[in-house]
Amino acid sequence: SPRFSSLSQDDANKVAKEFSANFVHSSLSPASSLGAIFGFEVGVFGAMTETPELERVVKNVDSSQEVDKIANAGVLGRVSVPYGVTFELSLLPETTFSDITIKNTSYAIQYTPDFLAFLPVHIAAKLHGSSSKLSFNQTIGSDANGKVTIDSTTVGLQFMVSANLLIFEPYAAVGFVDSDTDILTNAQGGGSIFAFSSSESFNSKNDGFHLLLGTELNLLLFNIGVEYSRVMDVSKYSAKLSLSF
Repeated sequence: SPRFSSLSQDDANKVAKEFSANFVHSSLSPASSLGAIFGFEVGVFGAMTETPELERVVKNVDSSQEVDKIANAGVLGRVSVPYGVTFELSLLPETTFSDITIKNTSYAIQYTPDFLAFLPVHIAAKLHGSSSKLSFNQTIGSDANGKVTIDSTTVGLQFMVSANLLIFEPYAAVGFVDSDTDILTNAQGGGSIFAFSSSESFNSKNDGFHLLLGTELNLLLFNIGVEYSRVMDVSKYSAKLSLSF
């Protein structure tokens, strides 16, 4: 697990941005609805986010640590209803691996206008949000079992376009994301991981553009999706396997 010590305010902001970008919502799906009236999709997804700033900060404490990427995964569900409205939910229940405890919930509502169905492409708007928490233990001050928690929420809006090309549906989107992240510490006897403050917490607010490119392969009931996104200048790679009907 990573270890933090003597974080500058700039370092704390950059680390917070990379963590929040990792959990921004994505269903890895095109702009089209799941069906003319109703449609359903369930599946699993995985994502990997590049974290050069996190790695730089962590290597200042322990040069043997490799944290140039962090992961996200979970289950996803989508439901389309009449008038081009689709509801989305992604969920990672609280899970512990490699001494890191993580949980994430993200959600969205997408609108694909029926009155634009005459166009050769699908166009949609999506409002989305997420809530995530990651924690791990490290030495803080004199406490060898101190705890660091990173608690983040994001909200965003994006505009999408996709083209149905037989069994492929490539898509692109542009949008904006706003994140609010707390880095919290808990240690017996006090102590701080921040160089600029003796506080046990730091709040970081970040925002920026959200750009993505992806495609979905539709094989009867099965879907395979891959996606690259650039979230607040942070690169993220995602994939999904799902069943739709």
